[in-house]
Amino acid sequence: MPPSERYIQLRIQEYIDHKTKRRRLSQENGKRYAKHITRFTNMLRDAGLSYTPKRIGEREIDHLLTTWTASGMDTDTQQWYCSILSGYLRFHGNDIIRSMEIGWPAETRTNVDWLSPAEAIRMYRAALPGVERLVIHLELRLWLRRIEVRRLTPRDVLDGMFLVHGKGKGGGKWRYRAFAPDTMAVIMEYEQQREEMLERGRAAHENSWKRGKRQRPMEPFREPEAWIIYQKGKRVQGYSDTGIDDLVQRVADRAGIGRKIGNHTLRRTGARLAKRAGVDIDIIKEGLGHERREQTYRYLGLTVDEQSQGEELVTSYLQQIEEQMENGTVEAPSVRINAGAPR
Repeated sequence: MPPSERYIQLRIQEYIDHKTKRRRLSQENGKRYAKHITRFTNMLRDAGLSYTPKRIGEREIDHLLTTWTASGMDTDTQQWYCSILSGYLRFHGNDIIRSMEIGWPAETRTNVDWLSPAEAIRMYRAALPGVERLVIHLELRLWLRRIEVRRLTPRDVLDGMFLVHGKGKGGGKWRYRAFAPDTMAVIMEYEQQREEMLERGRAAHENSWKRGKRQRPMEPFREPEAWIIYQKGKRVQGYSDTGIDDLVQRVADRAGIGRKIGNHTLRRTGARLAKRAGVDIDIIKEGLGHERREQTYRYLGLTVDEQSQGEELVTSYLQQIEEQMENGTVEAPSVRINAGAPR
């Protein structure tokens, strides 16, 4: 490795070590951040620009933003990447990103997609019982992110709900996600398949040891930490991002949906279907793991017609209140449960 590249790797690792030591990043996310920062600096180096942390300036940041936008990257991802890079640069005394005061548009996605209700039903029907049906159910029906699906462990499957490890600072945030009426049936199908995979993995592990020289005692078979797994030979392990994506696309192809389908498509579709079914926006927000309503509204991508329908509902509701006022039948205001004890 050339001295310049070794210098950059040392500066990156120095920053990651500091973040993990202070528990601002998990070990897993630390490796991910290091990979991203390395990629950013390589992009600058390949473009003939400054790439050491103290020399990166406005020209370099503009180059990254232009490259990301040209590739069709969405606004949220660009903001996240800038946040990662900004933390790295500020650790080394460079506050360029903050001083640039970058203005982010509300939405730059060029390929936002949803399934139609009929396509969503076809996805459900096309998924085979077991891991396929479970993944589609978690992403399309319960709106879990791909990383949340991968992070589930057997301990996170509770009575009537999942304990979901989402994204966020410090290795991610936790939240509860209630089951749908058919979730338990989907889980039972998968649990049977999962146990069969583990049994085959144990048998393959034992047979592999028997075929060897057996100079050492057989090591115990290790069950994977992940709940959602696949088995190939004696290897039994959790899915990668690519593995989950391939599974979803395989089901979409089988359902006759002739375009690329990913986790965001399924999450957005599930949330939109809930909104059309009359589910309250705050319930949808919590189910998606969003912090702000505005984020949920953008995620739903409400059309002008849908917004107009909403305004019609509000107008109708206000007219009902006016009629009740004229008839003297207006209900008393409800009391907030968190209003506090009377003084």
